[in-house]
Order: sequence, then C-alpha cells, then structure tokens
Amino acid sequence: MKRAVPILLVIILLPFVSPAPARAFQRLFVDELEVKLPAPLEIVSGSILIPTWILEEYFHGRISAADGKIMAVFPDQTILMRLGDKSALVDGGDSRT
Repeated sequence: MKRAVPILLVIILLPFVSPAPARAFQRLFVDELEVKLPAPLEIVSGSILIPTWILEEYFHGRISAADGKIMAVFPDQTILMRLGDKSALVDGGDSRT
C-alpha cells in the first residue's frame, strides 16, 4: 500500500499542478531522477499511462499480464488490476481510485 498511494496520487494530481498541461507529461521524475522518455506520456480518460518498463526499472517491480488482469509485484507489495475496473487489489485488499 505504501507504494500504491504515491503512484496513484501522482497520476491523479499531476494534471492540476502543471501550468502547461500540453507539455507537462514530456518529463517524468522519480524521486529526484529524471526518467528519459522516448515519447511523451499519454492521457486516456483522465489517467496518465505509465509504461511498465518505468515501474520495472525505477520501482524494481515485475509486471505480468494475462486474461485481462495485470499484476505488478514489488519487493514490498503486490497490486492486481483488471482491465476496465476503477479499483485494484493491493496486497489482497480493495483500493479505489
């Protein structure tokens, strides 16, 4: 849960913080490190899509997808998401966004 909350907050609050929304998603920082993006991040239905390689490389996660489910396994927690759902299971408990 420790990792899910900051990630969700960044995704939800980032559009409100930037004075230039058109350029806001061309740069991404994890802690104080700037992530080198090959292309700007996309916004779909008000959510920022973050490539899985960023979660794997910068958050030491392992991402897998099958049968409409996406599982993100980090050293300290596991997140299970279902395509089309607005909630996720974090360490087995429900977390709504």
